[in-house]
Amino acid sequence: MKFILLFFIFFTSVVKAETIQLISTTPNEVKRGDIVVFQVKTSHSLDELKKYENKRVGELIYLLEFKKEKENILVEGIIAERGIKEKLKPLDDEFKLYNLNFIPTEKKGIKDFIVFEGPKLITKDFYIYYGIILILILCYPLFLVVKRLQKKKKERTKYLNIQKDFKNIINNAQDRKTFEVIFSKRKEFENFFIYNKNKFEDFIKVLNQYQFKKEINEDELKVIQAKFTEFKKTIEDKNGI
Repeated sequence: MKFILLFFIFFTSVVKAETIQLISTTPNEVKRGDIVVFQVKTSHSLDELKKYENKRVGELIYLLEFKKEKENILVEGIIAERGIKEKLKPLDDEFKLYNLNFIPTEKKGIKDFIVFEGPKLITKDFYIYYGIILILILCYPLFLVVKRLQKKKKERTKYLNIQKDFKNIINNAQDRKTFEVIFSKRKEFENFFIYNKNKFEDFIKVLNQYQFKKEINEDELKVIQAKFTEFKKTIEDKNGI
């Protein structure tokens, strides 16, 4: 019974195993330490092959990442001759190499094959590049301050121009038409002038009494002018923005 069970286990493992072909896409000669791209010929799917990533699959090849390009499965392999004391771990499948133009070396024995990133040289361009970045970082707050001051100056200039236009209207107000302009812009006055609100309301009340009349006689106009003059004496400029 034990013999039958052992035979069954051996038979299933043999049936399951497959020869996976690694066909080199590099026509040039390669040596230890080179990385070669192989086209993979197998019935296994890409996911099934993932278990062989970062593993030695023979005396010569240490596989990296499997990937699919169009209809082909490709894998990168590092040429890494097995060291004398390095034991090969059993695999579910057998790997065979094709078209690999390998130049053997006299030195043998790679116990662990690890790829480290080489040291980066600090060049003159490095200092120029990071110097520019540092200057930009330091200048950015200054740029924001200058931009804010320019915006403030622009707003201040606009404010003073409007205030000046209002002052011209006030200083030249003598007739009904000008008084009605002041009445229409009365809500804007508060943004540009400080004044006695009671005097202003008295002026508006008197103006309301006559502005809807078709014609205003000279005496009525003098009453409006008198109230406006009382209001005008209280006007002061606001500092504004």
